[in-house]
Amino acid sequence: MSDNERCKLQENLDSLCEWSNTWKLKFNAAKCKVLHINPDNDQQYRYTMLDDTENFIALSKVNEEKDLGYEDRFRSLGLPTLEYRRDRNDMIQVYKALHGIDDINWMSLFTLAPSNNTRGHSLKLFKKQCKTTHRLNTFSIRVVDQWNNLSDLTVTAKTLNNFKSSLNGENWNLYKFICSC
Repeated sequence: MSDNERCKLQENLDSLCEWSNTWKLKFNAAKCKVLHINPDNDQQYRYTMLDDTENFIALSKVNEEKDLGYEDRFRSLGLPTLEYRRDRNDMIQVYKALHGIDDINWMSLFTLAPSNNTRGHSLKLFKKQCKTTHRLNTFSIRVVDQWNNLSDLTVTAKTLNNFKSSLNGENWNLYKFICSC
């Protein structure tokens, strides 16, 4: 790789950092890696990303993960599966909807279950009947069972951050989180 190409790559990394600062979406430095496509790459050059304009983070070369499969790679990096992240984000979206955090009228999608049942929490959702599998996979239907299985402490959390913390502590879909850490 020529010096010009290295500079271009570093400029691209800097552009990513600018984008992340603009949109207030931070990169997780522990998950950032350098991808070496050519085995003859000069590994003396050190690429960096600026984190919070204070700390330089060197992106490390990782060879251990290159031959692992999907689940093993996630396990070795300590990452949750895509399915887990989707389900978790669905639960966060339901929390936002039921607590009026979004400016969207989500309540037209959800119906609270009658409160005459003593099991579960006070924000249980009613699961509407579906005649097609297409409808069964829509957001307002697919989230109901997982939401209703959450604890009262979790769904009645005072803040979104408290909800997220409580959600992380629940075993609501731990089988999808294959990390062994």
